[in-house]
Amino acid sequence: MNSIKIILITGFFLQALAIKNIEAKSCDSADGVNLTAPGKSFSGIMPRDQGRLGLCFSYAATDLLRSHIGANSPFNVFDAAVNTDEDVDGGDPGSVMKSLIERGWACTDTYKFQNMFPSSEKNILTELEELSIDMPVFYTMNLTTGEARQQRIAEKAAALNSKGGCELWNGATAVDQEIHKLYDDIDKLNSKVSNLRSELNTLDWGWVNYLSGSRDNSEIQKDINKVSAQRNEKEKKVELLEKKQDQYEKKIQGKNNLDHYSEDDAAQIVYYWAKKTYPKMREIFLKYGVNSKYIPSFERFVTERVKKDPVHGFAYAGRMYGYKIMKQVLSNSCLPPNQQPIRKNIKTKKLSLKNSSEGTERIQGLLEKNNPQGSIISIHSSYLTSGSWNSEAQDYHAVVIVGCRTVNGQKQFLIHNSWGSGCGNIYKNFSCSGGRTWVPAAAAVQASTEVQWLEN
Repeated sequence: MNSIKIILITGFFLQALAIKNIEAKSCDSADGVNLTAPGKSFSGIMPRDQGRLGLCFSYAATDLLRSHIGANSPFNVFDAAVNTDEDVDGGDPGSVMKSLIERGWACTDTYKFQNMFPSSEKNILTELEELSIDMPVFYTMNLTTGEARQQRIAEKAAALNSKGGCELWNGATAVDQEIHKLYDDIDKLNSKVSNLRSELNTLDWGWVNYLSGSRDNSEIQKDINKVSAQRNEKEKKVELLEKKQDQYEKKIQGKNNLDHYSEDDAAQIVYYWAKKTYPKMREIFLKYGVNSKYIPSFERFVTERVKKDPVHGFAYAGRMYGYKIMKQVLSNSCLPPNQQPIRKNIKTKKLSLKNSSEGTERIQGLLEKNNPQGSIISIHSSYLTSGSWNSEAQDYHAVVIVGCRTVNGQKQFLIHNSWGSGCGNIYKNFSCSGGRTWVPAAAAVQASTEVQWLEN
């Protein structure tokens, strides 16, 4: 009887071992592990197209998180991106995942935001990015007392609006307008001189000109001299005004470290740039159909632009400001039943890569688990497009690794990308199909900076 029990137990053990071996495949085989195969975690998650949005980090984060929790519908990358304080380009996928986990839900991609964020040459985020380049980043290096000082500067700058502006804005604007007007006048006077020269005859026939109605050349020359004198006078005025303009410009384009200025002067500089960029920001939001009630007032725009930037501890008025506004605009745009629950016991993990073998082992270990899972790498996009990369370049691109295999002794990883279903941009020597690409594992990890994954 005992021998029968031993046989049965042994049989169950061997069967369980066989099932385990079937499930936990090895990256060292030609078949390897492929999470896009039927029934696997990425089988229903198709590569999407980020277009010109620069949201690869959000695409990678939402796809990996979705695969981890088994969500049926795709998450909205725009809502996920603005739910964090990450920058537009080169953001951190881990921060996106952590933010959604802490919130406890993700918005279903119903394409309701496509109007606002078209995958085209221009979209609301790229336009806000361009605008933010026009608005300097104001900062303080004094983190002990600097923040309180920055806030006082912001409040003074905002208050200038109700006082009719300031000398820097009003003076610089008036000089600019006067210079433009003078240049218009000079163009008209130049045109008048040109017409007079055309009228001037090469021969002066005196009484014949008089009888024919033509003016004497000497009279025409007097008019030319008169108009030329008027033009020269205006050119001298322009020269003087441009010197004054240079003085304003020197102050306007001065160092963005507001520690170099008195609070009143710093407030004028902040006010100048806010006054210049605020109307453009409003125009962008209205262009994309954002309800005007979500657009901040000028005073709020000024004070928020000078608040601390959470990504760069020392910086204020960072390039992320457009994102912060979008975060507020979209905060109540995804309501049940379009919210998909996310368990809060999931943890985000990150490994900074010191060498390719360390990263390869980590990724391979995740794929070879009994319950295999993908991971995100931040890779040089130039490696995907040309097979080579420059260590000094900052062209990092977030992708998900969803498979591994060994072909002719070379280990390969399967990349789940966000460049659509096509493979036109992928390096010709890589195997690509449906927006997913097999690449040499060691080289891909060497061209990357970190690996990110999820754990319960």
